[in-house]
Amino acid sequence: MDGNGQHESRITCVVADDHPVIVDALGRQLTAAGIEVLASAETADEALRAIREFKPDVAVIDVGLPDGSGIELTRVATRLQLPTRIVLYTAVAEPALLREGFDAGAQGFVLKTSPPAEVTRAAKAVAAGQVYADPLLAGSMIGRAHANEPQLSAREREVLRLLADGRTTKEIAASMFIAPDTVRTHIQNAMKHLGVRSRAEAVASALRASLIR
Repeated sequence: MDGNGQHESRITCVVADDHPVIVDALGRQLTAAGIEVLASAETADEALRAIREFKPDVAVIDVGLPDGSGIELTRVATRLQLPTRIVLYTAVAEPALLREGFDAGAQGFVLKTSPPAEVTRAAKAVAAGQVYADPLLAGSMIGRAHANEPQLSAREREVLRLLADGRTTKEIAASMFIAPDTVRTHIQNAMKHLGVRSRAEAVASALRASLIR
């Protein structure tokens, strides 16, 4: 509760995974971090219904659900312009999967093999309108770059790396000792060089090409 006697806004979440043990573990982790889990689901259909009914800030969705892909669910949610931001959760560290997920409209990507705290970091980052990519995903992409991949300046790479860590424009500016407008310029230039239209696509493209780690 704040000084005016009003409750601070609380991040709300829906979790979807077909393994009850994982759902329970995620629920406990998110709740311990102050994130309210409104509902859980075991299928893509149940997850979409929960997202439409509860309209949570964030949905943590397993990529592989019994009745369909979490990526396709993300694509549907994006097409329906639902306000919920989606973090995809997967055991597969595949660059193509990462790119496909971000292209579908996801704002975050976390590996099941990462420490549990990564899920809460991702949820909080995307709830704040940021992009989040699991640090271990970048490691899985080292050595995959090709000579014909787009080239980014050192500054552009650093800005995208910090975006992937879930940093805001203001936080990036402070850490790099530059103005927020300069950060935005670097982001726009990187997007142009990578041939993409959003920050999420820029991060995914840079990770895929091993331009950031």
